[in-house]
Amino acid sequence: MLTAEQFIALGGIIGIGFFRGSSKSLAIVGPVGALIAVVVVGIVATAVMECICELIVLWPSAGMWCGVLWCGVTICNGLELTHHIHID
Repeated sequence: MLTAEQFIALGGIIGIGFFRGSSKSLAIVGPVGALIAVVVVGIVATAVMECICELIVLWPSAGMWCGVLWCGVTICNGLELTHHIHID
């Protein structure tokens, strides 16, 4: 379990890395381009979360990892066998 100090240190590392990594792209595309990129990523993340919610409502499963069920139902039964779980 992480302590409060470790969480603060982790946040500081992630924050510095984010701002250092985004400075190069910000210099290339400018503030409007960076804002557009953030909006596009936000829309994609929201769409993915909505799709996951729809799958949970469509195929609810208690007590197991839902990804295995969705692989077997939506893609193919052979894919769920790679997880060594058979779903009837």
